[in-house]
Amino acid sequence: MAAPPSGSITRRGAKAEMGRLLRPPQRLLEKLEPFDFAEVNLGLRRADVVAFSEVAAATDTIILLRTTNPKSLPYIGVTGYTAKPIDCKAKTAKADDVVDGYAVECAGLVVDPRCLSQKVFAGNEDKAAECWQKFVHDQHRIKVKDGVEVFSRGIGKGFYAVDTARPSTTQRHHGCLMLSSQGVPNDFDPARSHTRAWMQQHMAYVHGDYDLYGVVDAAAIDRKRGVNVQHVKNEIIFETENLFTDRTHDVQKSLNAAIGCDMVHHGEQVAYKFSADKIYVFAPNGGKWLIRKGVSEKEMPGMLSDLFRYVFGTEVV
Repeated sequence: MAAPPSGSITRRGAKAEMGRLLRPPQRLLEKLEPFDFAEVNLGLRRADVVAFSEVAAATDTIILLRTTNPKSLPYIGVTGYTAKPIDCKAKTAKADDVVDGYAVECAGLVVDPRCLSQKVFAGNEDKAAECWQKFVHDQHRIKVKDGVEVFSRGIGKGFYAVDTARPSTTQRHHGCLMLSSQGVPNDFDPARSHTRAWMQQHMAYVHGDYDLYGVVDAAAIDRKRGVNVQHVKNEIIFETENLFTDRTHDVQKSLNAAIGCDMVHHGEQVAYKFSADKIYVFAPNGGKWLIRKGVSEKEMPGMLSDLFRYVFGTEVV
């Protein structure tokens, strides 16, 4: 028999398993801390707390949300900015920068690590560089006039490009990634005035999105009958695998409508694997909690797997 995930509860038999389902272990219940509206670095907008709670109630689901870079939140719904789509796994900056003596406002936006100092990632520069390299590898790189590089999304129209214009008092997002739903102009060059005029009409800077960690069908939970099994499904969006479960699309559509813009672009994390994250939980009865990284990075996936099984009565396979 394979060893259980690190940090998980060893299953000892059907009777003990049923006992844990009917009375979840206290050590797991203690991982659910009361939601704190006063948290300084809240990982979602306070207005969206209401949206998540209302959608959880309307869909009878338990919604788990990974915290978002707080610096991204002011850009939500602002013209000229858009949330990361599924095919963009590059990282957002945590801090602003200074280039050529000018302030660069990059905190909360996806940036090219080659254009800015490493301090913008606040200690996560290695992970940021790794994710950027993967993003570049997965896209269709195109060289346009004067060697300017853009990244085609591959299917239909649309491309990404880095704002490479030197910073100034009016150009304050140097090194930040932009997205367009249009085709690439033949003479595209962010350093030229005619391209910048086109960019203002047809491109948007990319900020952090809302990542679902899990969607639990609360109506299907029946502890006396055992664990409810949610089966993972697969689809391809912009040449990127999207894994989801039965309730994902309904919840995603409802959340985006309640928020007022598309902030949720893909399926939940647990459809891929359990990972170590700081997570908010919204229940259909109005309950709100925080699952904090209270155990080691190695142990947290196992703890979250047990939390799903025994506290939420659900297993994702």
